[in-house]
Amino acid sequence: MIISVSTITIYTFFDWLIIVKLNLIKVDEAVVNLIIPMVIPWLPLLFLLRARVKLLKLNNKGNRDPATGILMVCWIAIAIPLVISQEYMVTATGKLTRLDYMSQIDYNKPTKYYTVKRFYVAKGLVHLRPVFRVSGKSNSDFNMAIYAPIPVFDHLFPDTNMITVMRNNLNAKGLVIINGKLSNMQVLKRLPADSIRRMRYLNPSLVMPQYGDAGKFGALLVLTRGFKIKSESPPPKIAPAAWLAVKYTKTISNRLTVQEKDQIYRAFATQSETDFRNMRFDRFIYLDRIPYNNDSQNYLDAIKLKGDVVDGFPVVLKPVYDVYSNRNGNKLAWIFGSFGAGAVIFLIILSLIKLRDGDLISILKQQVSGK
Repeated sequence: MIISVSTITIYTFFDWLIIVKLNLIKVDEAVVNLIIPMVIPWLPLLFLLRARVKLLKLNNKGNRDPATGILMVCWIAIAIPLVISQEYMVTATGKLTRLDYMSQIDYNKPTKYYTVKRFYVAKGLVHLRPVFRVSGKSNSDFNMAIYAPIPVFDHLFPDTNMITVMRNNLNAKGLVIINGKLSNMQVLKRLPADSIRRMRYLNPSLVMPQYGDAGKFGALLVLTRGFKIKSESPPPKIAPAAWLAVKYTKTISNRLTVQEKDQIYRAFATQSETDFRNMRFDRFIYLDRIPYNNDSQNYLDAIKLKGDVVDGFPVVLKPVYDVYSNRNGNKLAWIFGSFGAGAVIFLIILSLIKLRDGDLISILKQQVSGK
């Protein structure tokens, strides 16, 4: 009991302090929450409990090593609640930040969870990246994933709310520039919709140097398809405040042929596209900052794939559609339940096996001396 409680408490505390609270080092979530918790219980068990387990009258004939089997039970009783404890610690101690606008995320100290009042999810600017990998025993599983991070802005992008206002209001004070020449809203409204190649709003700072005070309300720049552009400038890069982490997955047998895998993937991609098109991603209740792991790297690769995003460190958030109070799930019950089950099994083993004959102190001395 002392070894179990001490191991779980000490490791969880240092995980919280170094990784979560102070963020001193960036380590893959799987390493901190799974690999290390699976390894670290063996240290106190081998150095502190193994000698005591050998006080039992065990059948060591042949190649049997019942002491190791008993230690395995103890290891499971510690490792499982230790793994769950790390996940519970992250969700239970994560702070919630309330934002008025999505861009405020850059001006606040990073936290685990967010709520935001005003934002715009630009589904049309989604970045897609398919990822394939094999897993399972003898690579029996073929895993397909489509990473689809969606950029999120403060408002409808790019300035289309201003464009709509100016275009629908004949008395708008902003200038209208069609194919490089001053015009007006009446001319713009007579243009067929399919004749417009590009339309964007220009801030006053870009208009006033050429048009003076007449451009203090900005301008609506319109290029028609019939207008010849001498040099086509590259499209401007986007700078969203954050990205929504959206992913679709499917696992099939790795024993299928390449043609069968390709056919299944095409059907999977079509279904994912339908689900994406029908999903209202703006109806999330809160956002969860994704941890540093393999998924986060795939999201970053998808974001940078097109080369249309300004350089920087994208903030990737997972949309959550459940109430905030349910974020911990049943983790706490699983911690005590798994630990209690392992402890009871260990207790039953101790009750069924007798102690070795003789004085216990003498037996311990014999073990230390190697006899």
